[in-house]
This record gives sequence, structure tokens and C-alpha cells, in this order.
Amino acid sequence: MYPGMSSKITVLAIRIQFITMKQPLVNCPRCGKIVVWNTANRYRPFCSERCKMIDLGQWATESYRIPEKYTEEDDALNLNPAVDRSSYDK
Repeated sequence: MYPGMSSKITVLAIRIQFITMKQPLVNCPRCGKIVVWNTANRYRPFCSERCKMIDLGQWATESYRIPEKYTEEDDALNLNPAVDRSSYDK
């Protein structure tokens, strides 16, 4: 922090420095902290190793999932749980 400056003013001063240097800023996908996007940041797009490892753990435990698209063939084999089949029995 710069001497004699509050934390909000310091953050603003740092943002202005980065903007004038034309370095892109991104938010850490895990915590939202502002991060400079450059090769000096070993953990980009994350702000730290901690955020990177938390995100990796979320993927490893399958907390994040890519939605699967069902086809008509899946419907015929009753593989799509989203389809209401109660009318099929009548």
C-alpha cells in the first residue's frame, strides 16, 4: 500500500496504473479478485494457487458439469429422465 493512502484509494491507484500500461485485467473466476492477465501470473486466470486448486477440486469432484444433450434415440431407449412418460403407459 502507498503511504498515507486508504485501501480504496490504493486499489484505484493500482487500477489506473494497469489501465495506463494497457495490460488487460480480469476477475479471478473463483473469488472475483482483479488479476492482471500476463505471463508473470503463474496462476492466471486465477489470482493464487489456492483459487486454482479449489477450482480444480470442484472439477475433480464433478461439482461442475457440462449439460448433456439427449437425442431421439435416447428417448426411445428411456435414457432421458426429463421426458414425462406417464402418458406412454395408457
